[in-house]
Amino acid sequence: MRTTRLATTSLLLTSAFLSPTLIFTGCQSTKEIAGQKAAMSARDFQSALSLMPGQIDKVTSSLQSLQLMETTDKAGTFTTFTKELRTLESQAMSLANTRDFAQENSQRYFREWLKESRKHKKTADRDAALAAFDAGKSQATAAQGYLDRGSREFRALIDQLNQTQTKLATDLSPATLQKMNLAPIFDKAIATKANIARLSEEIDAALGLK
Repeated sequence: MRTTRLATTSLLLTSAFLSPTLIFTGCQSTKEIAGQKAAMSARDFQSALSLMPGQIDKVTSSLQSLQLMETTDKAGTFTTFTKELRTLESQAMSLANTRDFAQENSQRYFREWLKESRKHKKTADRDAALAAFDAGKSQATAAQGYLDRGSREFRALIDQLNQTQTKLATDLSPATLQKMNLAPIFDKAIATKANIARLSEEIDAALGLK
């Protein structure tokens, strides 16, 4: 699989959860209910994710204005940069919490899936159900690795921005601003937004929206 795929292979499971036969049936199994919760968690994650690119733009835009000295009010622009950075951090924390909640619901679904798979009386049916469970669990494990990698990349961007903010907090002189190499931050921001776009598209595909 592509390393740039941040991914939601585990969310492929949720496409089945959105089936009307699962959502509107009057008598749902524990597995089906867990599946619906996992699907809702996936949508919550996607909603939180959609806020990120715009906020990244606000942070980098204010930082770029500082370096290019497009304003005489450097202190005010720096305050704006700091405020937007704190908002980005808050959104990142919210995204992480939503991701953790989605993963908890996914694990709950797997537990119920395993219980249901073991209830089959016929050996062939039970073996087939357990094989499907193993395949799904393997996908989810791989997806967890992609999500963790994506989280590390996003954290790295925020760490770079925080280091810059700390340095500028003590020195906003033109000489310092001119000497700072902000290109890696801007490159990281572009790469992070591209990764977010791919992840969002994959969630849509997993949920049958595309």
